[in-house]
Amino acid sequence: MFFFYGDLQESVYMLQPSGFETDSQLVCNLHKAIYGLKHAPRSWFQKLSYTLSSLGFSSTKSDSSLFIKTYTHVTLFVLIYVDDILITGNSLSDLQSLHYFFGIEASWTTNGSLNLSQMKYIKDLLQKSGMVSSKPQPTRMISSIRLTRDDTTTFDDPSLYRSIVGSL
Repeated sequence: MFFFYGDLQESVYMLQPSGFETDSQLVCNLHKAIYGLKHAPRSWFQKLSYTLSSLGFSSTKSDSSLFIKTYTHVTLFVLIYVDDILITGNSLSDLQSLHYFFGIEASWTTNGSLNLSQMKYIKDLLQKSGMVSSKPQPTRMISSIRLTRDDTTTFDDPSLYRSIVGSL
């Protein structure tokens, strides 16, 4: 839903949606980003960054998606990843506990420590790749080996391979 509100900085045209065609020569000139448009995440992040900056938040040098605002004895943190937002601070009491963010499971121990784990993410990735029952094995690689395009075999489903590698 948030992606609908991003302002586009460049001209983007699309075909008329089905049911709205009045003339096959006409196209739509988008002024706002719509979900699924490749410009949408960037334009939404720019608008959100501008809004947070106008509210007194500043992004950190180490991570441009982490915004911090400090005043008096209160510090607020806003962490953004695509369409996931994590808001926390030292005086927030009305928010729910963190469970998952960006594939990371968060759990609190009895002594107040925070444990972060990607176990569920890894299990889902193994399930997706069909490797749930696989056993880990050391893989030794000869450093002087030269790989060429002709020596390799193709994958049955290259898009699945790209998806799994992208997930790593």
